[in-house]
Amino acid sequence: MTRMRKFGLWSLGILLFLLGAGYIGAGLFMHGALSDISNGCRNRSNRPDLFTDNTNYFDPIEPDITPYYMDTYETVVFESREAGINLSGWYIAGEENGPAVIVVHGLGSCKYSVITLLQAGMLNQAGFSALVMDVRDAGDSDYEDGRSAIGNEEYLDVLGGFDWLQAEKGHSAEQIGILGNSLGAATALIAFSQEPQLSAAF
Repeated sequence: MTRMRKFGLWSLGILLFLLGAGYIGAGLFMHGALSDISNGCRNRSNRPDLFTDNTNYFDPIEPDITPYYMDTYETVVFESREAGINLSGWYIAGEENGPAVIVVHGLGSCKYSVITLLQAGMLNQAGFSALVMDVRDAGDSDYEDGRSAIGNEEYLDVLGGFDWLQAEKGHSAEQIGILGNSLGAATALIAFSQEPQLSAAF
């Protein structure tokens, strides 16, 4: 093998190594940036009986959301299906013996979101009970590392809500559905695929 050919092979090897290292480094950087939800929960002044669009989500439209305020609600804590994870939520009772919906927020959001609360208010006005919850690492739920697992762990939190609605509020499995927002929709779909007793996913 000539010296020139050896040099070419070494150069190609170094180039491939640098490209691979750059690809891995860029991937780790993007994962770190996209999965960090440690500062994502805003609007902590919102609650079911009084919430506003103080992040201008609806800008430039300003809909009247006051008809969807929920005067009576309960602050609850329940366990994920993964042992050792405690989750925070609000339970808003609907019609007696009626159906219930678990409302799941999106990436970097939490139960204080005006979107999450507005959807719960619409459901409640239609007679549904609603469990508005924080998944792990969000809002008032337990923090592991401040990073989202993009639904791959959080679906166990949603299923914890499903279990809690049956055990503590007497809803039967066939009465319970899930509504997910943004990444919460993906989380809800994973939960729906893993729990055959869940009745509906939105």
